[in-house]
Amino acid sequence: MSPKEITKVDITNEVFREPFEVVKQISTNLDGLKYTKVIQTFVMEDRRLSLSLENEGSSYFKGKVVWIGNRKDDSEG
Repeated sequence: MSPKEITKVDITNEVFREPFEVVKQISTNLDGLKYTKVIQTFVMEDRRLSLSLENEGSSYFKGKVVWIGNRKDDSEG
């Protein structure tokens, strides 16, 4: 079994814009990213995208990305 390939993409500026900007930035750096657009939400098809939040080189949150979208109210989701 071959080791997983790690591609790091800085999306700091894009997360303060539209969800499409985040997906576009990730897609330009990661071949074969599959997603479905549902209104303004982008649902990741194969959950191969992981997220790691880092501060000064130290990771303080890690997880799998299931969807990228806006939530402009205080509703759950």
